[in-house]
Amino acid sequence: MPKFEVKSTAMIKRIIFLFIGVLLTSVCFAQDDIALSIDNISVKTQDGVFSGGSQIVTLRKKKTVPVLLYNGTGTSISVKMRIRPYVSSNQHKDGGIQIRMNYFCTHNGRTRKVKTTRVFFAESSRQFQEEQTFIFDHGLRNSRVDVSYMGSMPR
Repeated sequence: MPKFEVKSTAMIKRIIFLFIGVLLTSVCFAQDDIALSIDNISVKTQDGVFSGGSQIVTLRKKKTVPVLLYNGTGTSISVKMRIRPYVSSNQHKDGGIQIRMNYFCTHNGRTRKVKTTRVFFAESSRQFQEEQTFIFDHGLRNSRVDVSYMGSMPR
């Protein structure tokens, strides 16, 4: 009988270590997600100014996340976002986050693309005002689409 107790104690220890390993793994993967709040979306075209609501987007490390910012009146604006850690040769800048954004604006059947990158360091507020302009040329009649919004991430 005593040998049976030793085996069951060893089995309990293995189960506990397995449970702790699963818990630590899930915590490590959970840190690869960051919530981005997008507020005060404003789109300006020749038809007028349009305001949108707020969105909360979960950005994942090494994953591209598509976000629709505006869709209406012949105009559609979307952005694909991707985050990654920012690595610098200066140790004071390590621990930063880099967001790569690819904007796509479709207006009257034509599409324009704009790429931007933002870097936030550990001591920064991680809030930003984004403004993008898309120019669509139609001979002598050019049209312009402006989009702006406030973005913020928790520290």
